[in-house]
Amino acid sequence: MKNKVFAVTLAIALLILIMPGTAMANDYDQPYAFEIQSQADKQMTVQFVGNQMYHDGIYMGYGISGKPMLTLRYLAEWFGFRVDYNAQNRAAFVSNGEYAFQIEPNSNVAGIFWAGVKVKEYELTEQPFIKNNTFYIYSLDISTLLGLMTNWDNNTRTWDVLYREYTYQELGFPTAVNDDELTIKGLLFANGQYEMPLLEIMDTINNVHAYTGSACSIDFGAEVKHKYELSSTIKMQEENNRLQVSLAMGQRIIFVKNFDVVVNLEDKELVVKEPSYQFTSPTKGYIKVNKPEVIISGSVAGINDYYPSEVVLLARKAEHTEIMLEESIPIIDGQFIHELALENEEGLYKVTINSIMAGPRSPVYVEITNFYVEYTRAYR
Repeated sequence: MKNKVFAVTLAIALLILIMPGTAMANDYDQPYAFEIQSQADKQMTVQFVGNQMYHDGIYMGYGISGKPMLTLRYLAEWFGFRVDYNAQNRAAFVSNGEYAFQIEPNSNVAGIFWAGVKVKEYELTEQPFIKNNTFYIYSLDISTLLGLMTNWDNNTRTWDVLYREYTYQELGFPTAVNDDELTIKGLLFANGQYEMPLLEIMDTINNVHAYTGSACSIDFGAEVKHKYELSSTIKMQEENNRLQVSLAMGQRIIFVKNFDVVVNLEDKELVVKEPSYQFTSPTKGYIKVNKPEVIISGSVAGINDYYPSEVVLLARKAEHTEIMLEESIPIIDGQFIHELALENEEGLYKVTINSIMAGPRSPVYVEITNFYVEYTRAYR
């Protein structure tokens, strides 16, 4: 009988694990949100002969004041892009899949598109132009817009250009987090001889950007493709957040993902970012009080018998961005204690504890930890 009960229990547990849309997926247990793999590279070598450029004997452009101006159509189409021209404004619309850019002669910017929607503008280094019905564009601008990897050999006067395509697989983006900071990680399988794509997170409501925080190898192995971890972190707002994650090589967008994230602050843990510090109060990242006072206490391990002289406390109302309170807390014999007096106004407060480091012009605050205080006055 016991064996039958065990078997049924195990079967139910396995069923829960493999069912789609369960709490496991919603809790963001998946460590990586996406995976991309590089495909076969396509390369060309541009030969500089005098003041002109050639590829396999085909004319590609010429130099103006030492700057290579290349034919847009030849370079773009050779790497698999489609080029369409507007007869009225003479603009070129260059596309490959959902990514595209639009560029006009004698313009200072190029419009960047994803899935038919203009998402931003790229400021050009040099104005493109049309001469003898040929659209010319500066080499640095076209390599950025097409997302090319380049190398110049001054001895042979050759410009090696590489185009790398990627396949993208979504593994699962978060819908809720228990902190006011979110880190998105992705896996990249690629030959590591060239530059990495740039991972960006954007708060689309407040127009706040966060770029790749790290791109490190986690497996070299014996294969040509190695495994890399891409990571980017963004500060969250206390309410719901509308985020956009994108990966790009130069200006060429590889993928875009839009999603909403709910912040469950009441489940926030106290995360201490500098391991030499320990806190005895508070011990959680979200506390509730009915008096406008909070005790902050802890210790710091000395380095060669040296202790920092102080930490700096910054406090604000959660719905406001401006700091309402700044106080220095002295560290004596490695110990610190302070009673934070909140404004006698109910609400949610965010408190950060910071160390002080020397900056080039003024002191720099480095966050040690942060927590939230929900103050509700006790009525009798």
